[in-house]
Amino acid sequence: MSPGRQGMLLMAVVAVAWSGVEALAAHALQGYSPYQTVWTRYAVHVGLMLLVWGWREPGSLWRTDRPAFQVARSLLMFAMPVSWVVAARHGVDSATLLAVFWVSPLLVIAFSGIFLSERAPAAVWVVGALGCAAAWLALRPAHLSSWQSWLFPLLAALSFSLYVVMTRSLRGETGRVNLFYTALVVLLALTPAMPAVWIPPSPADLAAFVGVGLLGYLVLLALDRAAAATPVFMLAPFAYLQLVAALGLAWGMGQGRPGTETAIAVVLIAAIALFMWMRDASLLRPCDAGES
Repeated sequence: MSPGRQGMLLMAVVAVAWSGVEALAAHALQGYSPYQTVWTRYAVHVGLMLLVWGWREPGSLWRTDRPAFQVARSLLMFAMPVSWVVAARHGVDSATLLAVFWVSPLLVIAFSGIFLSERAPAAVWVVGALGCAAAWLALRPAHLSSWQSWLFPLLAALSFSLYVVMTRSLRGETGRVNLFYTALVVLLALTPAMPAVWIPPSPADLAAFVGVGLLGYLVLLALDRAAAATPVFMLAPFAYLQLVAALGLAWGMGQGRPGTETAIAVVLIAAIALFMWMRDASLLRPCDAGES
């Protein structure tokens, strides 16, 4: 399998696991602060890594030649959920938040060229724009009347996009180090807020928290490996599969039926993924393919 297809397959794993994180958190953990949910997710992540590697190879988790870069990248995973929470508290509904967030694949394509000199061909820009249009068609966002309403959703998109691009630039580091820094920095950043928001979870909710943490670890693991396999502009259009997976889960749980516009959006995203899969080799420049 080509590196491009390896990366796209891993992005499909990201999409499914990510939708699982959101569904489990939304339906099982409604009575808890989102900050507690994020903190516990990363506590499970750190605990898992310490359990597997910490007792026999602890240094393999944090030894890095780029500590400042690792911390800066990890803070983006702190900024993303915080931006999301602040936007929601300013009255931006979830559909609109998601619609604005889904400009992030286009930002990934742009930042890939700006910061990594891995420039996407025109075809990738076209399918990325079509994916963004499909997301807006499916989500039908509300009209945002002020720039303040756009600010925090855009910050969430910007944080995620830069995280993906910076992850690609860390492909020379071990995935173990990348994943440990991501979780540890977010955990430490949120810890001061925990006494104010903490609610002791019931055994069932604790199991849900652990499930969110394990699925979250899988999301970041697959994303790290995908970014190491191929230029991230190849992965960006595949990210829209997360929306398809989330809609599929919602429909499977009896939360409404797909309308015509949503069905068109799903078909369009599936067609984008198929196009990227079939054209992967032709979309990579020789220098990009050689650097993967």
